[in-house]
Amino acid sequence: MDRRPFNSRRFLAARLQSGSEICTDGWKGYSKAALGHWSHALHPLETHVIHIRRAFGNVKAWLKGTHRGVDPRDPQIQLDEFVVRLNRRKPPVTALRTLSGLAAPKQPAGYMKIT
Repeated sequence: MDRRPFNSRRFLAARLQSGSEICTDGWKGYSKAALGHWSHALHPLETHVIHIRRAFGNVKAWLKGTHRGVDPRDPQIQLDEFVVRLNRRKPPVTALRTLSGLAAPKQPAGYMKIT
């Protein structure tokens, strides 16, 4: 796993073209050093921005706590797991339905096969 600390300037440089404009809500975490190479437009804080920031915070906390970081070989697997857990966190019948759906088409394994 890549244990280097996250570098926002490197992240942005790999994804943005020169001359791009970055639109943010003015949160203090967006440093001028990281955004220095691109034009920066402020937009008023809206409700959906708060929810988006909370969702990313939950993903980051989950990745740090459960996986101790992001696996650079295939981070999509970790994000897929997070989404499955998130979508099945409240109604317990959903988890039961998923398990029964996975088990239903399978033939039972005999004792000799599992030992």
